[in-house]
Amino acid sequence: YMVPTVYMPLAAMPMTPNGKIDRKALPEPEVSAETENVPPETERERQFYEIAAELLGTKAFGVTDNLVSLGLSSIGAMGLAARLHCTWNLHIPATRILRSPTIRAMIALAEQGEGCTQPPFVHYAKREFYPLMENQRDIYRAWEQNSRATQYNIPKVIPFARVEGEALAGALQDALNAHEYLKTRFIYVEGDVMQKPGDGDSPAVSLRELDREPDRDFFQSRVLPFDLLGGRLYRLEIYTFDHRSWLFADIHHMVYDGISANVFLAEVRRALTGESLRGESFSALDFSLYERELQSREEYAHGNDYFLGLAEGAVPAVLPDSPSPDGKRVGTFALSIPAGEVNRFYKDLGVTPGSFFQAVFGETLRRVTGEEKILYVTTSGGRSAFPGLMDSVGMFAKTLPVVSKNPGEMTVREYVREVHRQLSETYARECCPCTELLKSRGIIPETMFIYQGGISEQEPSSITLEPNATRQPFYVDFLAQGQVYVFHVTYDGRRYSRSAVETFAGMVKHIALGFVREKYVKDVK
Repeated sequence: YMVPTVYMPLAAMPMTPNGKIDRKALPEPEVSAETENVPPETERERQFYEIAAELLGTKAFGVTDNLVSLGLSSIGAMGLAARLHCTWNLHIPATRILRSPTIRAMIALAEQGEGCTQPPFVHYAKREFYPLMENQRDIYRAWEQNSRATQYNIPKVIPFARVEGEALAGALQDALNAHEYLKTRFIYVEGDVMQKPGDGDSPAVSLRELDREPDRDFFQSRVLPFDLLGGRLYRLEIYTFDHRSWLFADIHHMVYDGISANVFLAEVRRALTGESLRGESFSALDFSLYERELQSREEYAHGNDYFLGLAEGAVPAVLPDSPSPDGKRVGTFALSIPAGEVNRFYKDLGVTPGSFFQAVFGETLRRVTGEEKILYVTTSGGRSAFPGLMDSVGMFAKTLPVVSKNPGEMTVREYVREVHRQLSETYARECCPCTELLKSRGIIPETMFIYQGGISEQEPSSITLEPNATRQPFYVDFLAQGQVYVFHVTYDGRRYSRSAVETFAGMVKHIALGFVREKYVKDVK
């Protein structure tokens, strides 16, 4: 892993007036497309290579190539970590994979035993009640303030061609029994909200035949608030018409996240083919106990120190209120950015697309607010503590801070790499919930940016539904869709106007393309 990826001959090293090497004047490495791929040479290299090739969908790489440059995202790294664990009981954290993203580097980690100890996750004795995870506690508080809001609903409508309603209902019941955490309920126990397992409950799936084809408005009307105290937190409804079926799945974020949606729907499709579902190795209930234990460990305190240091001197980023806001609770706006130049840039740089767009978004927001150092929040998958969690359903996603500061004389490549490094350090500490820690310092973020590549995969024929409130006043989803990236904003229309949001989105697009074309950040106007 210490072998350089690129060599460049120079006639002489650029020097400063003081006689030292002028590192800023060094040319950017140019990766030749003709570089020969180094094939696997050992059985272990071949085994690692086959797993990576399957995840990346290509074999056009070698064992010394940077897998991030080939499209390995943070979620992909978690999937790779899960496959390595399931295949060889080998635990290499996703964050270590992203820091050493070549086949040979990962094998070196495995042989040295560095970062590859057995995971600290254990099975716990079954309990009647379980504590809330910290991320769930934040959602519950938001519900207490407005129990009629649906901003934490996760609705999805998926048409199923040539699938009978009864068969789909049976597959849903099988998936619910394999992932019984979805049956969990929340109740008060001795003055605190606790989780109560619902593994004794029968799966609730409704089936209804319609006299006409349902449209988006029909399903939008089905997005209703959930009762978080004692109520069931999922709605699985099947509607049929003219030998076609539609699945309406609305599940609350308290028990579900983006990766859970991928896991659950994949299980439904497996059940439709007659495949037996094996269930979960580790449940979110067990993880709630693990998280509680973790709070007494040294790495938890170190994580808190890291977040406080990261946030020191940063101002929570707040998009300026519009003079004439829309006046409605929720507004939405979407804009597309061509993928071609962006893809070539981040792959050549060896960073993830998420890191590239976090850098773009942070710099745009910093310029709009006029601050030198700003803070907003993003999310992570939250499953890096144990690879087996990649097959579990639950609310594991973590809210994490991102800090953007004035890049000064930095080149675009230096700046994007610095953001990538910051995100890697932050994701490595995702086990430490930081929202309450930031609030204790008076830091209450109002802006959230989420890069959804590899997290929430959009079904080609699915129907998009909207909440009746926003999670943050300014909430951004960045989606990879074919040959474009889609910048999708959900905003508080009582504070912002559509024209202001459209202008901001246009700035994001302009700066993204400017990052690709200019050398220095300051030259992106």
